[in-house]
Amino acid sequence: FPHAPVPPYPPSPPAGPDMAAEVLAPLQPAGRGLVLLPVNDNPDAGQAAGGSHWSLLVFHRPSNTLRHYDSSAGCNTRPARQLASAIGPALAGGSGQAAAAGPDPALGPAPALPRYVEVAGVPQQSNGYDCGAYVLALADAVCEWWQEQHQTQRQQLEALGEGRAAAAAAEGWERRERALRGWLTPACVAGVRSEVLRIIRAKAAGRSRKGVAPRVAVRGA
Repeated sequence: FPHAPVPPYPPSPPAGPDMAAEVLAPLQPAGRGLVLLPVNDNPDAGQAAGGSHWSLLVFHRPSNTLRHYDSSAGCNTRPARQLASAIGPALAGGSGQAAAAGPDPALGPAPALPRYVEVAGVPQQSNGYDCGAYVLALADAVCEWWQEQHQTQRQQLEALGEGRAAAAAAEGWERRERALRGWLTPACVAGVRSEVLRIIRAKAAGRSRKGVAPRVAVRGA
């Protein structure tokens, strides 16, 4: 399904674009409209306990950007840029690993490598341990934004044309980003942490219903 997010990419950057294209090929990255990539500052993928900070890198095809959301500004810029450089060609479809069906026209073309964007104004954590909770809250919100935006994307494409529809989609996304400070508060993040703990305890106790994937609900629109 070309509009759905793909499973998260491994948090440590691959060796380069060729390896990224090979690893991502089964996921058909050139046909995806939204890709969420958790970023960790661990430089050694073989060291499971390495790293100390998480952030979120999001590929948004309508604007052809890789957008980095970091709750501790600057901490993960380097690994995020490394990951963006490695995965960009596969997302653009220029690596020879494009999806068999090709990108959905309603999502807009990606003729060039995605542009890296360090998203300004992301609410900042006030401690040294909530980065993962921020990533979960942001990921949930980003998926919600995408669902809302895609509902109107085809109509905008028909009414405005390809270029203006892409610009409108990009502006709508940036508008949601500017609203982050209004809801992504310490109280919201504490709620995410509590919900994750509840899910873990429920699973440990065997109380989770079979076939139901719990979801951390965060309103980010």
